[in-house]
Amino acid sequence: MVDNAHARRLMSQVRNSREQRAAYPMTVDVIVPVYNQFHVVAPCINSAIASSRLNDFEIIVIDDGSTEQKTLRYLQYESNRGNITLLRNGCNIGFTRTVNKGMQIHPDRDVILLNSDTLVYGDWATRLGETALSEADIATVNPLTNGSHISGYPHRISARNMNIGLDYLE
Repeated sequence: MVDNAHARRLMSQVRNSREQRAAYPMTVDVIVPVYNQFHVVAPCINSAIASSRLNDFEIIVIDDGSTEQKTLRYLQYESNRGNITLLRNGCNIGFTRTVNKGMQIHPDRDVILLNSDTLVYGDWATRLGETALSEADIATVNPLTNGSHISGYPHRISARNMNIGLDYLE
């Protein structure tokens, strides 16, 4: 049985959260650290670009010393088109230092760290933001995934090709 008072409180919180979001327009930095692997990098960045019209974010790609010419040419192409902000590390400094460098670019913005082998769809960034802003004590959110050992759906998994029934183009 649903507690009506509790349901009313939850709906009030949702309304208040929506009002706060409307009063607080923000651009989010989507930081994508890249090291080679064109075969996963291009689909990742393409999916983020395709969804950018539904979300207010800047895609910041940080090349961590890639040596694959195909990857380097692709990143430069998307940068020249204005689809991404491209930064390059002089040498490979690793994931943690690379994303820390990216988070320092706009210290006033929220950040999404997007692994370079991830496919996103629709209003994914907006949904993450709404979740993050839904309660005052939320500091971080993670999406469901079919390829993570930590936040996998329907349970923690190790197989990378498990299908959760969503298409990134939906």
